[in-house]
Amino acid sequence: MLLKKSGEKEDKLVLKNEDGDTALFTFVDLIPYRGADYAVLEDEEGQGYILTYKEGPGGKETYETIEDDDLYDALADLFERMED
Repeated sequence: MLLKKSGEKEDKLVLKNEDGDTALFTFVDLIPYRGADYAVLEDEEGQGYILTYKEGPGGKETYETIEDDDLYDALADLFERMED
Protein backbone atom coordinates (compact mmCIF):
# COMPACT_ATOMS: atom_id res chain seq x y z
CA MET A 1 0.00 0.00 0.00
CA LEU A 2 1.38 3.41 -0.94
CA LEU A 3 0.73 6.23 1.48
CA LYS A 4 1.18 9.87 0.58
CA LYS A 5 1.58 12.70 3.03
CA SER A 6 -1.33 15.09 2.73
CA GLY A 7 -0.45 17.37 5.61
CA GLU A 8 1.80 17.77 8.61
CA LYS A 9 2.14 19.65 11.87
CA GLU A 10 5.48 19.43 13.66
CA ASP A 11 6.19 15.71 13.89
CA LYS A 12 2.63 14.71 12.95
CA LEU A 13 1.76 13.23 9.56
CA VAL A 14 -1.63 12.76 8.00
CA LEU A 15 -1.28 9.91 5.55
CA LYS A 16 -3.79 8.99 2.90
CA ASN A 17 -4.00 5.48 1.47
CA GLU A 18 -5.00 4.47 -2.07
CA ASP A 19 -8.66 4.35 -1.04
CA GLY A 20 -8.57 7.95 0.21
CA ASP A 21 -8.76 7.03 3.90
CA THR A 22 -6.59 9.17 6.18
CA ALA A 23 -4.90 8.52 9.50
CA LEU A 24 -2.77 10.60 11.86
CA PHE A 25 0.72 9.39 12.72
CA THR A 26 3.60 10.70 14.80
CA PHE A 27 7.04 10.55 13.19
CA VAL A 28 9.35 8.69 15.58
CA ASP A 29 12.60 8.08 13.69
CA LEU A 30 14.24 7.52 10.32
CA ILE A 31 16.32 4.37 9.82
CA PRO A 32 18.85 4.24 6.98
CA TYR A 33 19.37 0.56 6.07
CA ARG A 34 21.10 -0.99 3.07
CA GLY A 35 20.81 2.05 0.85
CA ALA A 36 17.19 2.88 1.65
CA ASP A 37 15.38 4.92 4.31
CA TYR A 38 12.62 3.63 6.55
CA ALA A 39 10.31 5.76 8.71
CA VAL A 40 9.17 4.62 12.13
CA LEU A 41 5.68 5.99 12.79
CA GLU A 42 3.18 5.66 15.61
CA ASP A 43 -0.59 5.94 15.25
CA GLU A 44 -2.97 7.59 17.71
CA GLU A 45 -3.40 4.33 19.64
CA GLY A 46 0.37 3.96 20.14
CA GLN A 47 0.79 1.20 17.54
CA GLY A 48 4.18 1.39 15.81
CA TYR A 49 4.78 0.99 12.08
CA ILE A 50 7.85 0.89 9.87
CA LEU A 51 7.36 2.12 6.31
CA THR A 52 9.67 2.65 3.37
CA TYR A 53 10.35 6.38 3.07
CA LYS A 54 11.16 8.09 -0.22
CA GLU A 55 11.56 11.72 -1.12
CA GLY A 56 10.83 12.46 -4.75
CA PRO A 57 11.02 15.50 -7.00
CA GLY A 58 10.08 18.75 -5.33
CA GLY A 59 10.46 17.19 -1.88
CA LYS A 60 7.31 15.07 -2.24
CA GLU A 61 7.40 12.35 0.41
CA THR A 62 5.90 8.89 0.06
CA TYR A 63 5.58 6.07 2.55
CA GLU A 64 5.08 2.47 1.48
CA THR A 65 4.31 -0.64 3.48
CA ILE A 66 7.03 -3.27 3.68
CA GLU A 67 5.90 -6.59 2.21
CA ASP A 68 9.07 -8.55 3.11
CA ASP A 69 8.61 -9.97 6.64
CA ASP A 70 12.34 -10.66 7.07
CA LEU A 71 13.20 -7.06 6.18
CA TYR A 72 10.52 -5.73 8.54
CA ASP A 73 11.82 -7.91 11.39
CA ALA A 74 15.41 -6.78 10.75
CA LEU A 75 14.34 -3.13 10.84
CA ALA A 76 12.30 -3.64 14.01
CA ASP A 77 15.30 -5.29 15.69
CA LEU A 78 17.58 -2.47 14.56
CA PHE A 79 15.15 0.15 15.87
CA GLU A 80 14.90 -1.60 19.24
CA ARG A 81 18.71 -1.66 19.55
CA MET A 82 18.85 2.05 18.65
CA GLU A 83 16.38 2.83 21.45
CA ASP A 84 18.46 1.06 24.12
